[in-house]
Amino acid sequence: MQSYNDLQSQLKTIDHKSYPLYKSLRGSYQFPKYILSIDHVQGDPFAAPSDVRVTVDTKAAGFPAFAMKDKLTRTALADELLRNFAAKVNQFNFKAKGSGKSGLISVTHCGQEVLQRTACEISEKEITARFAVGFPANGRTINAKELEKILFEYLPQCVEQSFYYKNLNAQKVKEAVELAEDQQAIREKLPELGLAAFVADDSVLPRESGISSKPMKQSVKFVSPETMRVTLELPHRGKITGMGVPKGITLIVGGGYHGKSTLLNALELGVYNHIAGDGREYVIADETANPKYLAADLMSQAEHDVLASAILLTTSSKIAEETIAQIYEQVECLERKDIINKSLDDFGAVIVCDTMDEAIEFANDLAPEHLEVCVANPLEYIGRLDNAGSLFLGNYSPEPLGDYYAGPNHVLPTSGTARFFSPLNVDDFLKKTSIISYSRPALEKIHQDIECFAENEGLTAHANSIRVRLEKED
Repeated sequence: MQSYNDLQSQLKTIDHKSYPLYKSLRGSYQFPKYILSIDHVQGDPFAAPSDVRVTVDTKAAGFPAFAMKDKLTRTALADELLRNFAAKVNQFNFKAKGSGKSGLISVTHCGQEVLQRTACEISEKEITARFAVGFPANGRTINAKELEKILFEYLPQCVEQSFYYKNLNAQKVKEAVELAEDQQAIREKLPELGLAAFVADDSVLPRESGISSKPMKQSVKFVSPETMRVTLELPHRGKITGMGVPKGITLIVGGGYHGKSTLLNALELGVYNHIAGDGREYVIADETANPKYLAADLMSQAEHDVLASAILLTTSSKIAEETIAQIYEQVECLERKDIINKSLDDFGAVIVCDTMDEAIEFANDLAPEHLEVCVANPLEYIGRLDNAGSLFLGNYSPEPLGDYYAGPNHVLPTSGTARFFSPLNVDDFLKKTSIISYSRPALEKIHQDIECFAENEGLTAHANSIRVRLEKED
């Protein structure tokens, strides 16, 4: 590994030279308080910015044991640190000058949800933050002095103020971790109580607008109906009351504009933890998909052929990990395990999406032959799933049901052709003929348009065919 002094020397060497020489900077450099790694260098100042990461030793960062004890607390801590880092970096965005994306410093935008993100990951040994930097240039000539400002002046300030416990608001860090533990405690209590979801009293469910996920100001706070109110004991907050939604509830009714969709949207996002102040931090839903079922379904597709492709899209890293574990467990008992293992190794994937919108977009791009929708309310998404040979809705509609028993024809478009083909159906065995019938008055109304089209194409006989019919007869 090179030192930060080596990086400074290289910057001086390539200053005012051709932009592609920036690629010589790829590698890792030891700074006094972290390691800086330049993983990818953009081809020119107008291209997508360069990929950069910093790595901080967790012992040096000095975070207390309560924040580092398990995956849940580290995810909450990483989310808090990433938000801090983004705020600090934003102060220096485009302060370094130049052409195109010169001076850009970009960190993943965090929404209201607390998610595992590659933009900031915490292990027992290190904290890693990934971000993008627009390497400065004048035209397509390297401006190394401006990059030196970013890497040696702006970035050290942001790292030290964002990833070292002594420089952070200790109370905010504690609250973020404790909130995550309280949210997880609710999620774990739901199955014990036979509940699918919980909505705390005083939650703020409406959003600021249709394009904002922030809470609406001065909105009416949620009050649970007496008949559905439950009380839970949380490890940090203590007692909390709210509405317990029993498993088996499939319909919510009410008058127009009374909040049905607002409640449903909050429940849909309740599978994620939320940040303090979101208003929905104590709206918690059970994760519906069953990893055991998902693993079995992936393998049922993979056993067809070593070239088969079985892909899982999920918004839950927990479900992703448990599904992979279930595959390893179940495959050993299956006769075609060699084919399954080869298929999954070469063409299988488990993809964790940030949102359901992203998962739907991905599914439409894949245009699969079969698409299982294993969510709590699959009917809500049917209208947005445009490209699939056949849809299987819910945990009890596995693909073999369509293979062997269910009604719809199971000759389906493969290899992504569901973008433009439908399953085999009656229409494929019918021949159709168009029928056109106009009266003279009807033709008189539109004849000029037809003649204009024909003449512009140079097909004067076409125009004449219309015109002769409308001439006055002798």
